[in-house]
Amino acid sequence: MGSSNQHLGPDCEHAPSRPARTASDQGGARPEGGKLPAIQALRAVAALSVAVVHLFSGFAVHIDRRLDGLPQGDQLAQAAVALFFVISGCVMVLSSGRLFSSAGATVHFWRRRAVRVLPPYWIATGVMAAVMLALGLAVDTGYLARSLAFVPTPRAGGRSFQLFLWPGWTLLYELIFYALFGAFVGFGRTRAVILTALAIGALVVAGALANPSGLPGFIVTRPILLLFIVGMVAGLALQRGLASPAWVRALAMVAALAAFALPQPADSQLGVGYLGWAGLPAILTFVTVMGGPLRIPFIALWEALGDASYAIYLIHVPFALVWMRIFHHGLDHPGGSLGYMASGVPLLIALSLAFYRWIERPMTMRLNVLLGGQSSRKSGPIGDLAP
Repeated sequence: MGSSNQHLGPDCEHAPSRPARTASDQGGARPEGGKLPAIQALRAVAALSVAVVHLFSGFAVHIDRRLDGLPQGDQLAQAAVALFFVISGCVMVLSSGRLFSSAGATVHFWRRRAVRVLPPYWIATGVMAAVMLALGLAVDTGYLARSLAFVPTPRAGGRSFQLFLWPGWTLLYELIFYALFGAFVGFGRTRAVILTALAIGALVVAGALANPSGLPGFIVTRPILLLFIVGMVAGLALQRGLASPAWVRALAMVAALAAFALPQPADSQLGVGYLGWAGLPAILTFVTVMGGPLRIPFIALWEALGDASYAIYLIHVPFALVWMRIFHHGLDHPGGSLGYMASGVPLLIALSLAFYRWIERPMTMRLNVLLGGQSSRKSGPIGDLAP
C-alpha cells in the first residue's frame, strides 16, 4: 500500500519550524509552511483503513466466528489505496518546488524518492520473512528475492500479480508515477504535470487498444494510474490557492458516502470499473477534506499518525501474524476476535510510530546525506508527505 513523501513522499522529509495555525487555516486550501494537517489526516486514515480491514478480514475472523456476517471492508481498503495515489500526485506537485526547472532535477528527484520508498519496504519485507520463519511457515526464497527487486509474480491466469509483502503491490504504481513525474520535473511545475498526465494517458490508451498479454505491459497500462493525474491537478489548484465552495464540499461528502454503496465490479483488475468502485469515493473524500479550510482537531496526533502512515502500511501484515500467534495461543485469546482487534490496532500504531521515529526517519535523513542530497532539515515547505 504504498503508499503514500508519505506511502502510502518526496523531497521534504522534515519541514522548518512554522507559526502556529489558527483553526481557519488548518485545512487543505493553504499550503504554506510545514506539513498540511489535512493531508496528514488523510494519510493516517488511509493507512489505518487498510490495516484495520486486513487485520479484520484476514486474521481476526480466524480466531472465532464473532465477526462473521459483518462487511469485510474490501471497498474501504481499496478506496484507501486509491486515496493514497491521489495524495501522492498532489504532494509531488506541492513538495517539488525547488526542483522544478532546476539543473539535475530528474536525478535528484529519483534519488530522493528511491531513498524514501525502498529501504523501509526492504526492511518490512525482511521482517515479514523473518516472522514467517519464526512461526514455522515456508518462505519461497525466489519469490522473496523477486519481490525485493519489485519483480511481480503472476497469479493464476497471469492477469494479476503479487509481491511477498502483499500490500507492496501499490508501490509498483507509485514507482511508475515517480519515474514519469521525475522525467519531467525539470520542465517546471505546470509543464511537468501536463507531460506526466499525457504520458499516463498514453499508457492507459495503449493498454485499452493493445490489451497486452504480458504481465509488465498489463501492469503499466492499468487505468488506476489516472488517479495520480487527479492528485496532480489538485496539487496545482492548492498551490494556486484555489478552493471549492462549502456547498461543493458538502455535496462531495454526501456523494462519497453514497459511493461506498456501489457494487464491486466484475472488472476488478484495476480497470475502469475499479476507478468507479474505489477511485470515486477516494476522490470525493479528497475534495471534501482538501477543497478548502477545515477545522482539524488534535493536529499533533494526526501529524504523528500521518508520519507513521507508511510504517503502518508496511508492517501491519507481519505484525498481524505475530499478534495472532501470541493472542490466539499464548494469551488464550481473551475477548476472541473482538479482543484481537481492540488490542492489535493500538499496538500496531505504537510499533509504527516507533518504526518511523527510530528507523525510517533517521535512515532516510542519513541516506539522503550520504547519497549527495541536501540534509532533510533544509528541505522544502510541505514536509514528509509521501508515499
